[in-house]
Amino acid sequence: MQKKMPILQIVKYGGQAIEDGKLFTTASLCELCAKKAYQLGIKEIIYIDPYSGISIDHILSIGSKPPTLIQFRGAVGKGYHQLYEPALPYKDELEYFL
Repeated sequence: MQKKMPILQIVKYGGQAIEDGKLFTTASLCELCAKKAYQLGIKEIIYIDPYSGISIDHILSIGSKPPTLIQFRGAVGKGYHQLYEPALPYKDELEYFL
């Protein structure tokens, strides 16, 4: 059985590198998490929403073994957006209830 541990705790407590591992996340990585993923040797980062920071250009696309970035577009990704995006604009929703 594999033990699940947050990425920053692995780095903090000196855990082993996750060579050729995969990281699944809801958003692409911020600058801090991108550095940690690169240090741990993660091979693939699968995410749903793109993050607007500089991590891809300045951290994840350089070096000798940069990770592959994959934006997930499956059923779960679409379901995720349906949960968090309003079906109606807020003003229309208010009209409906009033």
